[in-house]
Amino acid sequence: MSHFQINLHEAIYSLSDALDLVGVTHIHHGKRVAFMAAECGKYLNWPRPQLDELFQAAILHDCGVSKTAVHAKLAQLEWELEG
Repeated sequence: MSHFQINLHEAIYSLSDALDLVGVTHIHHGKRVAFMAAECGKYLNWPRPQLDELFQAAILHDCGVSKTAVHAKLAQLEWELEG
């Protein structure tokens, strides 16, 4: 059996980059959400390890989102359709 050394942070950032390339309507959306989540955690005085986990979870929050009509409705906010 093969054994691999995987850097979890690099794997997560690679998945986030891949999400940016497969039709999510807003580029770097996951990274922006992760930054905002981490800032909220800092405001709440969360410890560094917890902030790290929060950032990693937030950066991948759209992982598994499909290209269905349901996703299209979620991705397109109603106020963007007005005007």
